[in-house]
Amino acid sequence: MRKLNKRETVLLTIFIIFVLIALIVNSWLPSYLDNRNKLVIEREQLQSQWEEISKYINKETEIRNSISRLSEENNKFREMIPDGNSSHKYWDTILKRAKESNVEVIVMQEGEKVSEENTMNTSLSIQGSFEATMDFIERMNSLPYLYAVKDGRLTEVEGGEFITTLSLDFYFIE
Repeated sequence: MRKLNKRETVLLTIFIIFVLIALIVNSWLPSYLDNRNKLVIEREQLQSQWEEISKYINKETEIRNSISRLSEENNKFREMIPDGNSSHKYWDTILKRAKESNVEVIVMQEGEKVSEENTMNTSLSIQGSFEATMDFIERMNSLPYLYAVKDGRLTEVEGGEFITTLSLDFYFIE
């Protein structure tokens, strides 16, 4: 075998370096690209999560305002429902409405409390002219407390007078 001249030695060295570089790149490049692709996917997932979190962060003021508004509404609603020992508030207001309407309260009767429903069964009878009775019923619509009319009867008596009997449920908070 003959000895390589300088030019051949340089070319062979360059060739070996290129082969080594190609082997290194072929073994390193796929794992690099695979890791890069995994990182790109992870970055996209994190970006999506961040956008979702940002939506909630941006809605914080809106959520706080909604909570404040609902709290105020709840407090107003609670003012409409007295505690269980305050049925006199209902009766006082009803007597005031009756006086304003020029009707006479004949019966005001409390029944039993129904704890599961937080209600008290009551009965109310009034007597007066038809117009005064209708005025009283209209005024009952503006009662500041929560109640439900379960039953009502209007009976005509002598002299154009009417007796109105209402079965009511008063709501309360225990």
